[in-house]
Amino acid sequence: MRFGTAEARALADSCVDALLSNGYHYLQTDDVSNSSTVSLLAGMTAAQAHEQVGLVFDVLARSSMTGGPLKSLLQKALRYGAAKTTLPDGVTVVDTRIVALATVGLIYAIKSTFMPDLGLHVRGCTNASKRLAVIMVEDAWPKMRLLHGKKAINGGVSSPGRVLAALMGVALVTSRVPEYSPPDSVILDSMLVAVACQQSDEIIAWRAGPFFWFASIPNTDKQTVYGHGRKASSHSSKLL
Repeated sequence: MRFGTAEARALADSCVDALLSNGYHYLQTDDVSNSSTVSLLAGMTAAQAHEQVGLVFDVLARSSMTGGPLKSLLQKALRYGAAKTTLPDGVTVVDTRIVALATVGLIYAIKSTFMPDLGLHVRGCTNASKRLAVIMVEDAWPKMRLLHGKKAINGGVSSPGRVLAALMGVALVTSRVPEYSPPDSVILDSMLVAVACQQSDEIIAWRAGPFFWFASIPNTDKQTVYGHGRKASSHSSKLL
């Protein structure tokens, strides 16, 4: 059975349940070295999160939302790190973490998108995995501790590098083997990685030469490092 919008919606709800479970909590240390475990959906109840999944899918699952706008939305949601997103009615506000995971699922659900620059039809699963990998490198590098519990996509090791390699591997195999479709576990973990990227305060700070390093940006103010803003967590962005 082909992975479609209905399956993406169901998997988004499964992602919410996973993120709220103890298995996907990560360790957080405050300014006085007190440690506690925190959910990647901290601040939301299960009921709120599931309701917002429905609200976001009602907007993004429209036929007018093609692969291009969805990929652009995913990149902006993770790049800017806004805590909240306003829906097109101008009134309804949802958590951007929900927007991120829903958008990943919907890109995977697209059968194919024509890419004029390439002159090719590219599968949704290829677009989703490749775009998420590019975002990791360009816009939002997930901290290792935020990847706690991610198993299927990175072999059980909470390593951003292995996640990146796995995503590119999915993009490669889905582009070369038309009959292969990634299992739900890979799509689910892609959603989880997107949320980890959205919550991360790190980017790769690139400069001329063969070296790079990580820049950690406080999530209380909108900062800019080499043209990248991380993290505007107190700001809100507008969806469409």
